[in-house]
Amino acid sequence: MTITTIQQKRALSSVWSSVNPVLLAGELGYEIDTKLLKIGDGEHNWNELDYFMQSLITRIQALEEQIAELSEAIEDIDKTASDEDIDAMLDDVFAGNEQLNDGEVDDDFNAMLDEVFGANP
Repeated sequence: MTITTIQQKRALSSVWSSVNPVLLAGELGYEIDTKLLKIGDGEHNWNELDYFMQSLITRIQALEEQIAELSEAIEDIDKTASDEDIDAMLDDVFAGNEQLNDGEVDDDFNAMLDEVFGANP
């Protein structure tokens, strides 16, 4: 049995950037210092290509930031806060969300808030 080795193009990120080659469609280029990968399309230079999975990584980072902001807002909600205070905090958290911009929070959502934070007198 013969074992075949496939070796991808690899170099330091500074070398890739300075040489700035056009990778063939589907050809892989690996940065050995950053451990990042780009996949060629046969048209764009190295510096024009996105890193593999970069759009997903960017989306995940944005979601993590939004989750952190929401967590901070939830920590700020006190069980003794009035409905108006809670509504104001939610307006701040969801600013720009078209579904909530009308200022109305449906009964199910209010019931969920009551269950999580306790009913407000």
